[in-house]
Amino acid sequence: FFIVYVIELYFLILGASLILSVLYIRFRDFSHIWEVLLQIGFWMTPIIYPITMVPEAYHRYIYLNPLARLIEYSRAVFILGHVPTFQLNAALFLIVATVLIFGIFVFLKFDKKITEWL
Repeated sequence: FFIVYVIELYFLILGASLILSVLYIRFRDFSHIWEVLLQIGFWMTPIIYPITMVPEAYHRYIYLNPLARLIEYSRAVFILGHVPTFQLNAALFLIVATVLIFGIFVFLKFDKKITEWL
């Protein structure tokens, strides 16, 4: 299942990159905003800490971040040796597919205007 998570991570990054590429060109100051959002995203993603360190009431907010789901599910496969349920994997797939489709839609909508913005 780790290969599935790597593929989902690739598509998530591709969708986010397509959105960010348009935003970076359209709004010159977006790079400064993105640095702050990236720092917040880093600490909201349980990479160096387990999700169990966070109180149960905040898990809902952390799982809004699709990277948190990918990290936790990968950790479950490698460390705990079990695969998350089908519903959890389906929810992650839907989130990743939504980000990818939205990224493709945004990029194709604005790809002709990019040269005007430069």
